Amino acid sequence: MDINNFPPPFIPLSPILDDGYWAKPHQHKTPSIFDAQYKLNTTSGRAALSIALELCQVTSAHNVLVPSYHCESMVSPALRLTSSVFFYKVNKDTSPDIKDISEKINKQTKAILVTHFFGFTQDLSDIKQLCDKHNIFLIEDCAHAFFGETTSKPVGTVGDYAIASTMKFFPVLDGGILASDKHDVSTITLNKPTLPFQLKSAINSFEKAISFKRLGKRGTFLNLLLSVKNNLWNSIKRSVSGSEKLTSVPGSSEGGFGLDENWINVHSTYFSKQIITRANYSSICSKRQHNYKVLHNALKDLPGCEPLFESSPDGVTPLVYPLKFDNPDLHFSALKEKGVPIWRFGEYLDEQITPEEFPISCELSKTIFQFPCHQSLTQDELDWMITTIKETIKS
Repeated sequence: MDINNFPPPFIPLSPILDDGYWAKPHQHKTPSIFDAQYKLNTTSGRAALSIALELCQVTSAHNVLVPSYHCESMVSPALRLTSSVFFYKVNKDTSPDIKDISEKINKQTKAILVTHFFGFTQDLSDIKQLCDKHNIFLIEDCAHAFFGETTSKPVGTVGDYAIASTMKFFPVLDGGILASDKHDVSTITLNKPTLPFQLKSAINSFEKAISFKRLGKRGTFLNLLLSVKNNLWNSIKRSVSGSEKLTSVPGSSEGGFGLDENWINVHSTYFSKQIITRANYSSICSKRQHNYKVLHNALKDLPGCEPLFESSPDGVTPLVYPLKFDNPDLHFSALKEKGVPIWRFGEYLDEQITPEEFPISCELSKTIFQFPCHQSLTQDELDWMITTIKETIKS
């Protein structure tokens, strides 16, 4: 089956709205990137990274060190500034190879990007000392790790700058965070999102929740209202300028990895910010941790499979459950065809990443499957996913 013709996931791939979001805003006591002193709401994590590199004054005269295990959105912001991108090795547990980083630092190195892969936060002590020694900016990539602690501090507060993707942890269409505990980013001026984008952001979240039957009677009522949305769109089209496309959204919101210049200097939508503000962080973390453990206990001993992490340490809020497959090409298609929500991070690495120089990154790229463990999954959905995975592997 062609990769573009797989059926849609049978259960939600990412968080979706439910009735719990209509309660009063919760107090946030869980460590997160929001603990940084300065914060800025952007449309995506890659937009935040682009702004962070600008604040680091990266130019064509510099190079930026990026993990060899990566996706395009971690590379394109540096290329946008015409700087060179150097890739460093990662270890089998996805931690940065400090020795390789040390050898690749030169006088032109301006910034180092360190990623907390899959929500498992890295110890940044050594790399922080390295950056301080060479006067290099340290950027924490928290796209996979909105919550948690690193080096005894809240995630996102150790480096000079940190970026996060709210779309991965909350039921929103758009959103990213640029944060810093050292540099004031709150004075940066961003453009207000257009009315069509604001409406699309809200409607998309409601439609997704309704499609997975999460809003009960409220969802039935909203579905009736949304049934007239085509007329609403046509009315709005006539009221906005021709340059504003009604369906225009950041590529990140639709699963793409490219960088769109038009969305870098734009605020996230009001709806997304309200959803994030009202979320119960403690509940999100505990549900993700619980779902991760359920998946781990059920899948860790499957033949031909191996968990990327042997355990989930206290304080880790996982993005997904990463599982290594001995025969990934066979099982990936089979699972997708059955509607199992599954994807591979770093599936398409930069052409500079070769098996000879970066064997670990190439192996991770091909063999690690990600299964959702987000807070919106029901027990029935978890049971169905586990049963389907087991049946597929054993057959």
